[in-house]
Amino acid sequence: MTETAETEKSDSKSEDSTETTSKSPLEDLLASYGKDDKGQAKTDDLVSEVKALREDLASRDYRDVMDRDVIPSVKGEFSVPDDYVEHWVNKQADANPKLLELWNDRKGNPAAFNEAIEALTPKFAEHVEKQFGLKTDDSGDAAKRLASVVKGSRETDASPSTDFDDVNWGGLSDQDLTLKKAELFRAVEAGELR
Repeated sequence: MTETAETEKSDSKSEDSTETTSKSPLEDLLASYGKDDKGQAKTDDLVSEVKALREDLASRDYRDVMDRDVIPSVKGEFSVPDDYVEHWVNKQADANPKLLELWNDRKGNPAAFNEAIEALTPKFAEHVEKQFGLKTDDSGDAAKRLASVVKGSRETDASPSTDFDDVNWGGLSDQDLTLKKAELFRAVEAGELR
């Protein structure tokens, strides 16, 4: 009698477990849908692709705005490399979160963004004057003269020899290059070089 009771109990337990695990083939199918590894992989791939596209678009937008609007405006008449200007602007944004907010909202409020960029121009001029000893007048003649000297293009072929003609600019250390450029800027401003 005990064996029959135990067998009946085990049979009833197995019936209960089948009822809870498989109610109907449709419910089983719906429950398993979405648990498919391939479907999840496809979703993950699409999410990754959309994220990469957004990053690429943001990078292109950054480059476009920086090259078209920010660098030329901030740089003014100074003959300095564009990446130097970009680095300086980024340092300003790191130091001032409000400038970063204006950058992020440049499409929503372009007037405020342009005003901020215009306000950076004199600040950059002060930085360049302090860093390199270069001063420019309203026409930018000093910067143009400096560019012509550095590039080696003289207005007259019979210009006198200077201390800068025999300088191996590529062989100078960063510190020596900075000192030599400051010396060159002063010579251009003093009118010793054309």
